[in-house]
Amino acid sequence: MWVYPEIRVLGDIPRYHARLRGSETALVCGGESVSFAALDARASQVANALLALSLPAEAQIGWFGRNCSEVADVLFGAAKAGRAFMPINWRLAPREIGQLIADSACGVLFVEAELVPAITAALSDVAEPPRVVAFTPGAADWLGGFAAGAADTDPLAAVSECTTALQMYTSGTTGLPKGVELAHSAFNYIRLCEHLDPAATWAAGETFLMFMPNFHMSGIGWLIQSLYNGMCVSILPQFEPAPVLAAIRATRPELTIVVPTALQALLDHPDAAGTDFTCFKLVGYAGAQMPLPLIERALAAMECGLINLYGATELLSAVLWLRPEQHDLGDSERLKSVGTVIPLTEIRLLDPEGREVPDGTVGEIVVRAPSVFKGYWRNPEATAAVLKDGWYYTGDAAVRDAQGFYQLKDRIKDMIVTGGENVYSSEVEAALVRHPAVGEVAVIGLPHPRWGEAVTALVIPAPGADANAEALIAHCRGEIAGYKVPKTVLFVSDLPRTPSGKVQKAVLRRHYAGAAS
Repeated sequence: MWVYPEIRVLGDIPRYHARLRGSETALVCGGESVSFAALDARASQVANALLALSLPAEAQIGWFGRNCSEVADVLFGAAKAGRAFMPINWRLAPREIGQLIADSACGVLFVEAELVPAITAALSDVAEPPRVVAFTPGAADWLGGFAAGAADTDPLAAVSECTTALQMYTSGTTGLPKGVELAHSAFNYIRLCEHLDPAATWAAGETFLMFMPNFHMSGIGWLIQSLYNGMCVSILPQFEPAPVLAAIRATRPELTIVVPTALQALLDHPDAAGTDFTCFKLVGYAGAQMPLPLIERALAAMECGLINLYGATELLSAVLWLRPEQHDLGDSERLKSVGTVIPLTEIRLLDPEGREVPDGTVGEIVVRAPSVFKGYWRNPEATAAVLKDGWYYTGDAAVRDAQGFYQLKDRIKDMIVTGGENVYSSEVEAALVRHPAVGEVAVIGLPHPRWGEAVTALVIPAPGADANAEALIAHCRGEIAGYKVPKTVLFVSDLPRTPSGKVQKAVLRRHYAGAAS
């Protein structure tokens, strides 16, 4: 049944491929190439060094740094030692970092040297700070000398498939971040789900280009997925258009994943004209709805398959795919969807009373899948609120058509109630982006004495466009029902986003609370 029967826990990934293809390249970063055999040996060194510390049973192994080959060494080293790997968002403010570390049971924290000041400030108020290991990526004193002297023989520690392999903190768009516990078994199950789908064409010997952050599933999740499949991972520290385009030219990857704003930045960059994108056979996109003009532009420029992915950290990976053959430019409604469900996964749409809604009716997405997370770290109340009878309640609203395609509408709590009518901001946003003067837009509901909430649009004008509020409101009147038309249009230069590219509407609602008219 399993894709690779010998891989049952994450530590088995380098073990297996070291035996099968030990001399082949597993990682490329900053001019350094690491074979599968070397990755396996390095992971064993980290594991032996961790085991020598005799950490408490629940202690996690933290990572605070940008992407580099060392992230794989620590990830798989922690797995071989039976520890959960815990990447931390290095873009957070020190206070936020401190809150997260205090919430966890982090025993050792690997910190990129340039980021040590942020960690020093973050740990100042943490009662039981972890051991900090400062390192410089690619330096001769590998991992700051942490594993110096440790044997590179595999410790072969007994690790249960039910234990936590990865603890990811949510982005915190709905409150304080929560630690999502993902078991080793969940990774095997999600790989099985993927391989039962014909659209999963990734294969050993191919290259995945990684520039999404390691503290997000589109980064660390796809790193694991690629190495599981015996692929090479070409690693960039972070997303910057020029280096990404240079890496495409140099390493000729077959696979990558991107958020729509990053894809837009790549295609807009002057170096794009001299970049041959035809090496790609598949480009995944996630985190936000891709506007139809950008889909058309990407298909024309890249000449490869696009796959839209919908999932959640709590689901480990995507459970809805809009596959390459489903990207039909002649069907704009289909292109607004996030596709159909993957194998071995069940999805229902429920109304507020928990009843399943018929096709064509908006409901909350709830998912039952073998990859669903164990729970939130030390937070049984939050776990019980979203895990019910084996189903994960996503908080996302969607509608399903008769062919089984799902179209996202909003976060349940982002739905706008104006004059007693429900308005899904995605509908209003879709209408606005059809106007040539609109570059990007976020629609929110703001308190209003008459309407309860007023539909309000925050618009980033398209480059060189002459945008004005009256014209955009008039445009919307021809596109959507009158009660959905924005009462107010505000022009902004930027929109706050999570690392995955999702607009932080809670931030916008707080900032513009008195702006509705």
